[in-house]
Amino acid sequence: QKAGYVNGIATQNVDGLDARAGIDRPALLHGTFDTADCVMCGANYPRNEVDQWLRKLNPDVVDDPDPAHVAILANVDEAGANASTFKVA
Repeated sequence: QKAGYVNGIATQNVDGLDARAGIDRPALLHGTFDTADCVMCGANYPRNEVDQWLRKLNPDVVDDPDPAHVAILANVDEAGANASTFKVA
């Protein structure tokens, strides 16, 4: 891109790897984990702010990778949750 061989770059990454790689103004096909857009008004908010709101609205939601919690979410035993892959139906 910097050498002028590429006019633009589209990415499906949502984790910001494109920015760390130095890509200038990529087309983010799936958005980013850094921000979230309001579906009602279109306003853009920092993701950590939205996460705090959601935790207040849904205090019983468990969203950490602790194997015991993953086991609950996946409806498997803790040993199964520690496996490298599992499926949530």
